[in-house]
Amino acid sequence: MPIDAEGSFLYLVIPVIPPKFDHEIFLKLLHDYKVVVVRGGGVWGVGAQSLSEVLHHPSSVREICLYRIGAFEQGLDLRKMEPEKAQSW
Repeated sequence: MPIDAEGSFLYLVIPVIPPKFDHEIFLKLLHDYKVVVVRGGGVWGVGAQSLSEVLHHPSSVREICLYRIGAFEQGLDLRKMEPEKAQSW
């Protein structure tokens, strides 16, 4: 779950799926969330307007990860930093 302003605005959550997955589920997740992380398979994104929009998703995931790593290293409680609406996911 993103803890930064842009990440939490664009993505409530980012699904992470195992390396062996059902392709139908993968496509549904991409349609619903715009970006999906496949363990060992990278970050996959979709866009409706341009290639630039699609390329923005992996960049955002990288920034979200950097914020989470930095907060964890500082000893901050990540659960308190996550949006409340995302707690039920």
